[in-house]
Amino acid sequence: MPELPEVETVVRDLRPLLVGRSFARIETSRKALRRKWSRTWQRQLIGQRVNAVERRGKWILIQLKDSPLTPGPSLPDGRGGNTPWLCVHLGMTGQFTVANGAREDHTHVIFTLDNASELRFRDVRRFGASRSIRAASNWMRSLQKPASARNRSISMPATFTSACARRGAR
Repeated sequence: MPELPEVETVVRDLRPLLVGRSFARIETSRKALRRKWSRTWQRQLIGQRVNAVERRGKWILIQLKDSPLTPGPSLPDGRGGNTPWLCVHLGMTGQFTVANGAREDHTHVIFTLDNASELRFRDVRRFGASRSIRAASNWMRSLQKPASARNRSISMPATFTSACARRGAR
């Protein structure tokens, strides 16, 4: 699984290639990634211009150009309440690159850019994920575990604990 430095490297490599570009076409393979691609997301993204490429944890976040109908801010840093975002997680074997020419096997989502380059999401094991969202703050909050889940310890049944203790005593 790509670690944070690898994801940050992908973000830094993509940023100069994507900012200012727009999505002209989107193609998907028949095989779903962790989550099936929605045609609704496709309609939300086509024609949108990339405003920023960022990282939150291991998620690659592509902020698309603010629309004039965007209501107030929704992220803590004051960016886009209803702005569309493309969110990508590389999973274990995912690759997210801008390329031209022949496509490799296991390329599951292809975003054709306005300059005819292709942003390709390739994932051999299909543990990666991509989706389009509108309300970034709601989605970001959903990624965080509630305090009750963070502080809850794992409790094992007494029968399991005593069985382990007996085995250890042998």
